[in-house]
Amino acid sequence: MVDVTKIKIRSKIMLAIGIMVLMVSLVTLKPTISFGNETNLVGFWQFEEGEGTVATDTSGKENNGTIVEPVWVTGKIGNALQFNGNSYVQIPHNAVLNPRNAITVEAWINPASNMQWRKIISKSLGGNTDYSFFQGDKSNIAFSIKMGSVARTVYGSANSLPLGEWTHVVGTYDGTRMRLYINGVQVNSIAISGQINCHAEPLRIGGEAGAYFQGQIDEVRVYNTALSAAEIRNRYEEANYAPAPMVLEAETTTDGKILITFDKEMASPPAAPAGFAVTVNGVQRAIKEVTLESNKAVLGLTMCQPILAVDTDIKVAYSAGNVKAVDGGILANFSDLSVLNRSTAPLLGRWQFNEGEGTIATDASGNGNNGSINGPVWTAGKVGNALLFNANGCVEIPHQEMLSPRNTLTVEAWINPENNMQWRKIISKSQGGNTDYSFFQGDKNNIAFSIKMGSIARTVYAPANTLPLGEWTYVVGTYDGTRMRLYINGVEVNSIAISGQINYHAEPLRIGGEPGAYFKGMIDEVSIYNAALSAAEILHNYEAAQVPPSPLVQQYTYDELNRLTEVLLPSGQKIQYQYDLGGNLTSVEVVE
Repeated sequence: MVDVTKIKIRSKIMLAIGIMVLMVSLVTLKPTISFGNETNLVGFWQFEEGEGTVATDTSGKENNGTIVEPVWVTGKIGNALQFNGNSYVQIPHNAVLNPRNAITVEAWINPASNMQWRKIISKSLGGNTDYSFFQGDKSNIAFSIKMGSVARTVYGSANSLPLGEWTHVVGTYDGTRMRLYINGVQVNSIAISGQINCHAEPLRIGGEAGAYFQGQIDEVRVYNTALSAAEIRNRYEEANYAPAPMVLEAETTTDGKILITFDKEMASPPAAPAGFAVTVNGVQRAIKEVTLESNKAVLGLTMCQPILAVDTDIKVAYSAGNVKAVDGGILANFSDLSVLNRSTAPLLGRWQFNEGEGTIATDASGNGNNGSINGPVWTAGKVGNALLFNANGCVEIPHQEMLSPRNTLTVEAWINPENNMQWRKIISKSQGGNTDYSFFQGDKNNIAFSIKMGSIARTVYAPANTLPLGEWTYVVGTYDGTRMRLYINGVEVNSIAISGQINYHAEPLRIGGEPGAYFKGMIDEVSIYNAALSAAEILHNYEAAQVPPSPLVQQYTYDELNRLTEVLLPSGQKIQYQYDLGGNLTSVEVVE
């Protein structure tokens, strides 16, 4: 007999995709989900009980805590606990709460005062300290671990912990480095090595005698691994969207998995994303797989097999074929499933190099800035196809006024260099001395982003040896009118303060260099915006490219009356449908 369990969908898991079309009619998606325990999570206190004196550990490790005087309040997500300067939650010592070689400690906190050295989360009592989060002496946060008698501490910048606001704080240690993140962004790190202390003291949330915290705490997690920057960023973003309660029926399969299936519709971009988490009989479970199926698709939409999820990070990829498409995220909120545009920044040009043949590089932005390919050859790229440049040619895009923004700019690309020759241009709006902006190889195996104002070139360089040979690297340069920034693989690595207008010349835009400064290597996914993308948008674009489209499942084509006219099968066969003037189906033909 099948065991049917009620599943309460109460919170947030974001579904990230690679590419999705916005030319949508109505598509019904049928997610099939299975999930299990998150093995590296050793404690998770969500404070959702709303009453009583027990804080349940929803990791499944049964590290429940005793609530001593905090009061229940509305939290960042659902409920939380309010600590008044003499209250705490105490979790008895358990060996799983003492990871020695790697750790992540995470929480949402909302301080009511900026008193110094107040402990927020601590595995300690008196001098027997293993790890802790505490308030520093500059209205900031600090993450500390102790090795023997030496405390190693990484601090947030001054005034980075505002009063009366929810702040997401994460501290990690991976065996070689401690890192501190605030609101999804790494703000500091130090190099250390060794094992974290292990004492049989309780884990406390809210402090201890002489160091009690005042304010609210929510969603505390401890892992026996160091979460990645991408995982931390996703966690921060997921928490900023409201939960959507829903109860579904599920069945337990013969191999012990719990499956749920439901239908949702996708129609148009939403105002904000949302997601879901799953609670089974009061215990939150990590989602392990997601399967999306479609009962029909819009003109030219290519549905691809989803990627197997890792823990709670669900990623599924689509490809839009020849249909004008933008990157985005597919989001579940149980009132609808919708598509979110990757960025609202004005896109001036995008050259994806997915043609695979010919001498034209099509501008996928829709602005008609197509380029002529002279010298480069087609090859497999970071996403689909790319161009291989042999230091003897380039892609030339004729001058258009829109390609010379004056006040704000973003230039982005994936590059894979074959050599580290200096001053080789990768993307440049220039000819000789008439330069507007460019990306080029520096003199220290690095990348440089430059814009010119009058006769003065303003250039921001990446650190030495940050542009490895034979590897794909995501590079982005931005200018917002007051500051230039350079990003590598989604992380800002340098910036300089400048102001003024970027030069404007009627020179072509070149990808791959110019005579005397040709690039050798591969280039893919070049985009130019008339705006400075934010750090969050840049990180999102970097992460989206890590999910390659899977093999084609089926492609559906509909006519202007929304009638199915053709199905392209994975084998390459086509099923074609014909209708009479009255709209009746008259024939179905398989074409090899």
